[in-house]
Formats: sequence, structure tokens, C-alpha cells
Amino acid sequence: MEENRNDNNGLDATAGSNDGRSEQPSFYRPDDNPYASQPAFGSEPPVAEGKLKHSGLGIASFVLAIISILLGVLGIILSVVFVAQLAGDPTSFLSETESGSIPEGAGSILAAVVLMFLGVGISFVGLILGIVGVFAKNRRKLFAIIGLVFNGVIILGMLLMIVISLASRAAGI
Repeated sequence: MEENRNDNNGLDATAGSNDGRSEQPSFYRPDDNPYASQPAFGSEPPVAEGKLKHSGLGIASFVLAIISILLGVLGIILSVVFVAQLAGDPTSFLSETESGSIPEGAGSILAAVVLMFLGVGISFVGLILGIVGVFAKNRRKLFAIIGLVFNGVIILGMLLMIVISLASRAAGI
């Protein structure tokens, strides 16, 4: 009697139960198909909570806030230098201003004003990036929130300084 042999080198193409479905080879896995179509729309793949990356926009917002703070501090230092020069001889500064020439210490106060307004402009950009970073999906929001708060405080602080200076000017102080 002749035995029924299987000549497929150990790969049983009809392995599995016979429950009415078409039989797949035992080595076939459905996720092995490189030509399978992916859904065009739908949910994003789930991401484990511990493996979220930081928002790039949030980091940029935080870095811009730090740069704005440094520019503001440098502007305050230059303002103090100007006041210290002015305190030494205020009459010479006023006489140089009235004669039409540029006073000696005017460069430091001009640089201070430019640096402070540049810092506020950078803070506006950082504020926008922070807002966008807070609403980014599948990203950590720590730097976006910190950048949003810092940039908001810088902008509100500068607006408060402008309001106080306008109020003091109107009061004649």
C-alpha cells in the first residue's frame, strides 16, 4: 500500500479548521500584506501616554519667551546706565538736547527702547506659537503652556508700563 505523502516541505497549505472559510496557509498573517490599503480618513493611531513627544511649537514659544525676557533685562540694564549718567550732570544733558545736538547718553536709552519693543514683538510671535502648541494633538503641552504664560505676562507687563507712562504724562508728573 502506498502512503499519502505531503510534498510541500512541511508547509501545510490547508492547516486550520474547516469551518466554511477559505483556507489560508499556516504561514500567512493578514498584517504581512504590504499592498493592503490604509484608510484614507479615520482616527490617528493610538499613542501610548508615556511616549508623547513635546510640541515643537511649544518649545519654540518657550525659547522665544526666554529670549524676550533676556532682551527686557538688557533693556532695563541700559536704562539704568542712562539714568546713572543723567544723575551725574542732568543740566548738561538738557543743554545738549536744547542746542539740537545728540546728548552723550542718548544711545543707551535708545538701545533700551529698541530692545524692549523687539522683545515684545518676539513675545507676540511666541504667544501665537504657544496657543497653537496648546491645541496640538498627541503632543505634550508643558512647554507650550509655559511659553504661553511667559509671553502673555511679558506683553501684559509692557502694556501696563505704557498705560502707566501715559497716565503719568497726562497727570503732569
